[in-house]
Amino acid sequence: MHYDGIEWSQMDSGTTWSLYHVCGSSSSNVFAVGGRGTILHYDGDVWSRMSTPTSRPLYGVWAASSCDAFAVGGGGDGVVLHYAGES
Repeated sequence: MHYDGIEWSQMDSGTTWSLYHVCGSSSSNVFAVGGRGTILHYDGDVWSRMSTPTSRPLYGVWAASSCDAFAVGGGGDGVVLHYAGES
């Protein structure tokens, strides 16, 4: 869902996996994470899937900028991923 300051509208994420958390540093830099290592990025126009080195579920994301974000999740021993602008 997207809130434009007046009302909520539905957006197509492009994935069928559950999404658990969303965080952004601006309206054109938003990350969402979810099941099977899903990480999506919103550039202000469309959501796109990012490649990740894990298939574990991701439950949290924090984004300082479009080239600095962290995602956390995983199973019993956990996983922490860092995005530095390229991968």
